[in-house]
Amino acid sequence: MHLFQLENITFKPLLVIAEDYDHAAQIFMYSLISGLGERPDADFDVTKWRIKDHRRRDIPWAWVDEGKAGMLWNVDDGTGWLLNCTNLVRE
Repeated sequence: MHLFQLENITFKPLLVIAEDYDHAAQIFMYSLISGLGERPDADFDVTKWRIKDHRRRDIPWAWVDEGKAGMLWNVDDGTGWLLNCTNLVRE
């Protein structure tokens, strides 16, 4: 497995039912994290991740070495990394 970066992400407008602007933003972020349920109408570029020395040690490379696939992001509260695993692993 390798690390790739998604860049220049542009979603077409999405509708959210919410109490206010902050609530709508929270719902959108949660929907991204938990899975939107279907493919959104979006444009984006996939590029090879450009490793910077200060970030290399932060990534849980064991997941890469184990051949896991999925979206990876750093948790804001400093508890570490989360991996949203997928069954889309090619053999």
